[in-house]
Amino acid sequence: MQTIKMWLSVLVAVVTLNPISHAQGTRSCEQRLLATEGAGSVCGEWLANQSPILQRFDDGTMVPNPYSLEGGKRGGPPRELRNLIRPSSTSRTDNARTIGAIQSVVDSMKEQIRNGVPDSELNAHQRYMLDRLSRIQIDTNPSDPDACAAPNHFNAAYAQASNTISVCPILTHMPPEAYIALIAHELGHLADPCNMTDIYPFAGPIASAPEAQLRGAIDSSVRQCLQGQPQQTVTAFSEWAQDNNRVSTRTFPLYPGDPKRQLTERLVSCGLATRPDVPAATTYAGHPYLPVISCVGGSYPRPHELQAAAVSSSKSGVAAPAVRASSRFGNPTPLEASDTVGSDRHPHVCDRTMNVKETTADHVGASLLQYHLRRLPSTVRADRRQYLGYFFQTTHCSSGNRPSPDYLPSADRFRVFLQVAGLGQALGCDASQVQTACSINENGASTPSSTLASQPTGTTNRAPASN
Repeated sequence: MQTIKMWLSVLVAVVTLNPISHAQGTRSCEQRLLATEGAGSVCGEWLANQSPILQRFDDGTMVPNPYSLEGGKRGGPPRELRNLIRPSSTSRTDNARTIGAIQSVVDSMKEQIRNGVPDSELNAHQRYMLDRLSRIQIDTNPSDPDACAAPNHFNAAYAQASNTISVCPILTHMPPEAYIALIAHELGHLADPCNMTDIYPFAGPIASAPEAQLRGAIDSSVRQCLQGQPQQTVTAFSEWAQDNNRVSTRTFPLYPGDPKRQLTERLVSCGLATRPDVPAATTYAGHPYLPVISCVGGSYPRPHELQAAAVSSSKSGVAAPAVRASSRFGNPTPLEASDTVGSDRHPHVCDRTMNVKETTADHVGASLLQYHLRRLPSTVRADRRQYLGYFFQTTHCSSGNRPSPDYLPSADRFRVFLQVAGLGQALGCDASQVQTACSINENGASTPSSTLASQPTGTTNRAPASN
């Protein structure tokens, strides 16, 4: 393991290079990064094509101007980019580099979650997440044809049931600096306790059945096993078991509080399913990112509140103010360690809206990114540090900061990551005045906005443990 060096010392020692603009001075990140148009803003310079279609590096990697990647009014990406967005464009070298970079972020998350604790003392959440991380799959050629279709050429996803991170082909041509924040965000979904899934693999005849006969085997086996149950219950369960997600992975994934758990346990007794080796925790006790989860669930507005606020900067080009604590919940009740995951006592309540899940993943991802950059600072090259914010810059510039039912306004998502120590400086701006509803640090600790004045953003409780 490399010797741990302080990320901030690297930032101070090396001059930031930025091919997009050289007239940054000490502009605030609100002006430089969070304005969606106008002179001096990253969005304005990209839109004005002051950045080339492809910024190339000496190792063969490249970073596209995101407006060129979207295609704008030209009917699609320019010729220089068309081949790069196709799965067949990924070479063995590109693939190995990308998988290695993603694995390094996975390894950082393992170390962050473990927190120096020996195997014999790991709690249920640590055991579960470390097991998932050790088995994670990385797919650089997603089978879903829509996953990377326009305008989502620069995209990644984490699938909990299959425990797979999928990345679009264009990422394999880019330097890791441009997508490690995106990967950290996706891994944030793995840490969401409401995503923590007990995976029951198929067993017996439904595990060995040929694909063409699998649904029939599931239906007959389930009906035989659940004899005595109401017919309507058996039929509904059989249909659930035959869903594409279950059939494609040959597993029964059960989320916290899933009412189908009892019947799935009946399948185990009939030899049709196998219990997971490492079950998910049932309470919040010992969750490494508990402060983030508690704060996010009560401090951010729900989608309808965002729509009502009509947060938009399309006319002025100035980013909207940071989202404040939700009036719906006021002063949220903190999660207790003994609370059952998904209980109704707290606003987080495993809310199925994507807004809550994505905001949780952003905060966990920012905590992980900070830890990763401090653990492996030498992996970030001086001429590429300004691309650490590429994921959020592209999202922000293309959305115009308009509210979405699935996400916070892009400016607020970016603000979460600008808490990462030294990130503003790497991106050529001053992030000292950036405020969010919840603050982060390496251990996932989070502070509600009401106490932000006394809590410096980006502070850390402990340095990462060295191996």
